[in-house]
Amino acid sequence: MKILVTRPQPEAQRQAAILRDRGHEVIVSPLLDCQLIAPSFSNVPPPDALAGVIATSRNALRGFAKALGQRADTSKWTAVPLFCVGENTAALATDLGFKKRIAGDGNAVDLAAFINRKISPDAGHLLRLDREHEQPDPLIDALRSDGFMVSPLQTYRIKPVSQLSEEAQQAMERGTVDCVVLMSPATARAFCRATACGGVNLESEHTVYACLSSAVADALPRVPARCKFIADKPNQAGILSVVDRAVARQS
Repeated sequence: MKILVTRPQPEAQRQAAILRDRGHEVIVSPLLDCQLIAPSFSNVPPPDALAGVIATSRNALRGFAKALGQRADTSKWTAVPLFCVGENTAALATDLGFKKRIAGDGNAVDLAAFINRKISPDAGHLLRLDREHEQPDPLIDALRSDGFMVSPLQTYRIKPVSQLSEEAQQAMERGTVDCVVLMSPATARAFCRATACGGVNLESEHTVYACLSSAVADALPRVPARCKFIADKPNQAGILSVVDRAVARQS
């Protein structure tokens, strides 16, 4: 099966390698450009005042680790408990030198409930690693409603890519893409803009869309509902299960 991978680098190549190992032909066309930024620690509590750091993105974690590498108190920060949205993020945290990783198994709101079961609001402040944006953060809102003190720390930004790669554009035009993998609503919106600019019709019954969540599927208004497959769990295993369902549909 020919699959289009759209997530930012370096995650795109990692996902592509997994899919190729499963026997698929893969086209990589990232639709978001991820840029690590230097975060400001001026309004952040010191590490010994923190009950935990929260990471729901591998890119946010990379940006945080890069910033810590320039500080004299790095070892104090890497010793703070790190609440990760899932096992993939926790695995990267291990590689980056964080000492205590606590992995959840769901989306950001699920992680809020998970944290609430692990620690109490009076355990200390929480630091939420985040991307640069002006929108409300459901995770912070959920934790604050439970009585936690939470501060955001922006460690990366994302910018939409305006067009598909030439290979992806041609494959979409010819209708030879069997499955498009979309891992976030922002990626789905970028995909819709890029295909609209490229004059690609998204109403083909041949192509299916593997969506990490219902929010991703909702960001694809031009795609027929029957062509949207939603992961049971918002993680890598969940999206691979959706791809397997797509394979069964094509066979």
